[in-house]
Amino acid sequence: MTSDDSWDMSQPAGGTPESTPSLPPELGARYQLESVLGRGGMGIVFAARDRATGRAVAIKLVLGELSAIRRKRFQREGEITASLQHAGIVRVHSSGLAGGTPYLVYELVEGARELGEVFPTLDVPARVELVRQAAEAVGYAHAQGVLHRDLKPANVLVDATGAARVADFGLARARDDERLTRTGAMIGTPAYMAPELARGEHALAGPPCDVWSLGVLLYE
Repeated sequence: MTSDDSWDMSQPAGGTPESTPSLPPELGARYQLESVLGRGGMGIVFAARDRATGRAVAIKLVLGELSAIRRKRFQREGEITASLQHAGIVRVHSSGLAGGTPYLVYELVEGARELGEVFPTLDVPARVELVRQAAEAVGYAHAQGVLHRDLKPANVLVDATGAARVADFGLARARDDERLTRTGAMIGTPAYMAPELARGEHALAGPPCDVWSLGVLLYE
């Protein structure tokens, strides 16, 4: 599995409700669709608004058929992310099935830009501070027994206040996970991947894998 499974929850990527897939009726009754945030190998992410509360959200929706493993991994993403309560991690509000379609409802990080987009606009101390904030959030996840396994600029958002927010735990693994990755399979994004993940040695994967990826961000 590579970055084809990544999702973008930063700024809208264009498109309107008329030119893109619509929300399943069960979700459309609750959320007002506003724009498309991005597309990934598994589906699409919408910006929407909760009709009852007015809260802005990002709805991650699977399109097309999923293998049993990918469906389980998507479900685990919701469970893992919902268990992480940290200001530096994008929160999950809810998850489930709508008309048989798996979905996740995330908080919408207003004014978010990807780390790689922000880096060129800042001096070195400010860039290092963003990586430090991301590392603090990842350290919290590690303390909860969660590995991210796909840290890269696209998965660290910088919000409107200038704070780093770690996103997209779609490839994450929790301490008590059943094995969802076959031995030898490549997990993550090659340029940011620790050697043991690149070799498919998932039994050896631990917090140092995420530390490696953070080191690449720091180098950049």
